[in-house]
Amino acid sequence: MQVYCVVYAMLPIHTANLQALNGMGRSDLFLRLELVKKTYGITWIVFSAIVVGDVRFMVAGYLVTGLLSTAVNAWPNKKVIGYSYEEQIKDILPAIGLTIVSLSAGAAITLLPVSGLALIIIQIGAFVGVYIATAFLFRVEELTYLVETLEEMLLKR
Repeated sequence: MQVYCVVYAMLPIHTANLQALNGMGRSDLFLRLELVKKTYGITWIVFSAIVVGDVRFMVAGYLVTGLLSTAVNAWPNKKVIGYSYEEQIKDILPAIGLTIVSLSAGAAITLLPVSGLALIIIQIGAFVGVYIATAFLFRVEELTYLVETLEEMLLKR
């Protein structure tokens, strides 16, 4: 489940890169990228199922191919729109850092003598609280924009 969460966390990057290609009229590149990704994805599944025969190996491969697919999708955008994979990574690093710090706080909560639904609720609260507090502490631009937008909406009412 955790591996799938990591892979699907990259989905917005995949989608944004592919939509940029389509928006620039480069559906030919979109198709080529999809063919490349499907080729190594299916190859990994077949190899995992037939040669290795281990579901955990298949899931680990899903993580590897998901990371690889992020780079594959981003690669042509350097040429098409002038936005390199390195720039994309730099742009998402603050969010990844906030998530890791918040995840650490949520994981530390498991040390409390609480279980079940109460533990999950406390972990969610800790994660959200630490994420927002850390974002405010480091003056994350997106959070500042969100707060300003909410203030404008409330003042208009």
